[in-house]
Amino acid sequence: MRRLERLLLMAAAFVVVVAGLRAASGIVIPFLTAVFVATIAAPVYAGMRDRGISAVTSMLVLMLALAGVSFLVVNLIQGSMGELTASLPKYQSLLVEQRDGFLRWLASKGVAPESMALEEHLDPRQLVRYVGTLATAVSTMVGQGFLILVIVVFILLEIALLPAKIRRLPGLTENDWTTLNRMVQDVRHVMGIKTLMSLLTGGVVWLWLTMLGIKQAALLALLAFLLNYLPAIGSIIASLPALLLVLAESGPGPALVCGIGYLVINIGISNFVEPRFMGRRLKLSPLIVLISIIFWGWVLGPLGMLLSVPLTAVVKLALESNPDTRWLAVLLGAGTEAPPPGAAAEPRDPKNPAKVLPTEEAH
Repeated sequence: MRRLERLLLMAAAFVVVVAGLRAASGIVIPFLTAVFVATIAAPVYAGMRDRGISAVTSMLVLMLALAGVSFLVVNLIQGSMGELTASLPKYQSLLVEQRDGFLRWLASKGVAPESMALEEHLDPRQLVRYVGTLATAVSTMVGQGFLILVIVVFILLEIALLPAKIRRLPGLTENDWTTLNRMVQDVRHVMGIKTLMSLLTGGVVWLWLTMLGIKQAALLALLAFLLNYLPAIGSIIASLPALLLVLAESGPGPALVCGIGYLVINIGISNFVEPRFMGRRLKLSPLIVLISIIFWGWVLGPLGMLLSVPLTAVVKLALESNPDTRWLAVLLGAGTEAPPPGAAAEPRDPKNPAKVLPTEEAH
């Protein structure tokens, strides 16, 4: 009964925390985004300090770099989204022509489109709704960009003093300090590798779309960069606007070529390049990744979906640091990770690895 009461108390606390996060998503999202950006930018600041550059100069250079990148991204998004929105009626009429041609081809083969309601399912107006939803999400992200930048600056200003403050917390043991340091390093590793892989994906997508002559190559590459933070499902969502644009302008053949290019890029980077840099202990189960995307998207909205994998990785690392919750971390993992540092391995029977040996038999 005591164990049941503890489980019910944990479940109730989880519900309260999730409800609070959802209610305060307008404040939580910019703060979490700023924390992850600062986590990636902190090594750059530390590197400049290690080379003898003063704290003021290092912070000024980093602030100017972040402001410059933010300015370029905002201008790119606003210009490209305005051009795309203005061209939507033209793309809609072109897609209607493509759809009508496809329906006529089906009719010539003896297939009645009316029997399968294809005309309703292949409605180009869905493109307008999809782009409108995407534009709203992007506008929300751009609108919060300045606030995120300000929070990042203040977090970076606090980084030099934060370790000493945490170290002086009452009741913090040496083991707690080591665990906390390892968690910070692991989160920084996850975010750094994921950002590099996203930059690589966006760059290759831009080159591919430029070769195909797509006008919105820069915007679509930026979309591929952002959605690469969502494993598997993100690459599919990022490819849809490109496929629709190529289908409207050039027809099914070039759209197929474009789709094959997206497939090769995402499979190559996700399955061959990224695993070489991402540690096995930081991998998440594919099912957990899908659930985390749905869960964090429901709690924090579209930006929550982009942050879903880093947030779930943080939760996994936190559960892994406590022996009482380490079994939950194992369930969240991919099943191939090694035990975390400091975790004692359980003695097992050589003839039956699934059997855990008692301490006396192991000795």
